[in-house]
Amino acid sequence: SDIQQAAAALLRRASGWVMISDRLHQVLSLRYSCIPNKSIVLHNPAPLTDNSSRAEDLKTTTFRLAYAGSIWPMHYDALIAVATSVHLLRQEGLPIELVLYTPHSFWEVHKNKFNKLGTVYGGFVSPDKLIATLQTANLLLVANAFSSENEHMVRHSVLTKLTDYMGTGRAIFACGPSYSASHEFIRKWNCGFICESNDPRIIKQQLAALMNDSDLLNDVAERAHQVARQVFDGQKIRAAFHYFCRDVAGAA
Repeated sequence: SDIQQAAAALLRRASGWVMISDRLHQVLSLRYSCIPNKSIVLHNPAPLTDNSSRAEDLKTTTFRLAYAGSIWPMHYDALIAVATSVHLLRQEGLPIELVLYTPHSFWEVHKNKFNKLGTVYGGFVSPDKLIATLQTANLLLVANAFSSENEHMVRHSVLTKLTDYMGTGRAIFACGPSYSASHEFIRKWNCGFICESNDPRIIKQQLAALMNDSDLLNDVAERAHQVARQVFDGQKIRAAFHYFCRDVAGAA
């Protein structure tokens, strides 16, 4: 197609590539039979905070699982599966809630389904208040859809919220298919827990186990925070991008 031809021409002429994942870099190289002279994979810088606040110090008896961000089709069915599992846990008498921090427009589209499952709407949280808000949770949710029509997005896109979450001092719980690029990222940095089933009964079992293991949650949260500080600090990300741009410009 004309679009494919244009994409191939742009990639071949480019002095360098800036990619959102290693996997996307590999796919584009294979698809268009070209390897860039220079390339870099960049992720959002982590908004680092003091990591002295631990989830076990929260003054609440309800275990809070929090999700922050948009609710697009590439997230939706995994979110529903997790919301259903939380609903099942509450029916069994466990004190747990799922809170969605998302713009009102997304909540309006899906609120009937989430309300039936007892999901809490936390409203939209501005970026300057996001970290403090997420630190009121015990566990932070990443959701990647299992539906085949979203596979191309899930397979190649690392969700930007991952590095945001890593800077909070809270552990990550990711639900999605085995081919998720976000899951690959979590495994690479050993910074969270992964569930690759959309069966609410299986998700429920994993969540119930985590609810009863605060030491494990804190260990993983501290490891994620350490990686965020060592690898995804804003100054380091900007310096890497600045050096890359200078390198590309010098080679052009």
